[in-house]
Amino acid sequence: ILFLLSLSRTRSQETTSVNSYKTTDKRPEQSKIAVVTLRIAKNQNRYSVSIKNMTLVNTTKTFLTETPDKINDDDLVFYILGKNKRIIDTLKISQPLKARYEYPNEDGTIGTKTVDLPENEVLLRFSYNTGMKYLRVAKAGKNKKLKKVATLVLPELN
Repeated sequence: ILFLLSLSRTRSQETTSVNSYKTTDKRPEQSKIAVVTLRIAKNQNRYSVSIKNMTLVNTTKTFLTETPDKINDDDLVFYILGKNKRIIDTLKISQPLKARYEYPNEDGTIGTKTVDLPENEVLLRFSYNTGMKYLRVAKAGKNKKLKKVATLVLPELN
C-alpha cells in the first residue's frame, strides 16, 4: 500500500508540472514593407529614374535581403536616405536595362544573347520606417565606380 501511495503521488506531481506549463500566443510583430515601382530609362549615355508608384504593405513575414556585394558594369545601386541624407539601407539591381535570352544551338549547347533595353520598370522592396525620406540612385560604370544618377524624394505614406 505504501508503494501505491508513493506511485500515485509521483504521477500527480508529473501531471501538475505538465498542467502548470503555460504557452503564450504571442503574435509576431507587424512591420511595414515598402514596394516601390521605378521607371528607368536610358537616352544615349544619360539615365533617368522616376518613382511610378510606392505602396506600404503591413506584414508579419520577414524578408531576407541580400547585401549588395559584387558590383558589375551597368548595375544600379539604391541608397535609402534619412532626412539628414544619411544612408539607412542599400539595395542593388543587376543590370536592369539588359535582357538576357537563352536558346538551344544546333550543336546541342545553350546560346545566350544580351539585348540593351531603352527603358524598364523595376520593383524595390525594403523594410520601411517613417525616417526614410530619399532614394539616391547610382550607376556602376566600366571601372565599377558609382556615378550618381538622381536623388528622389520618397512619397509620404503611413
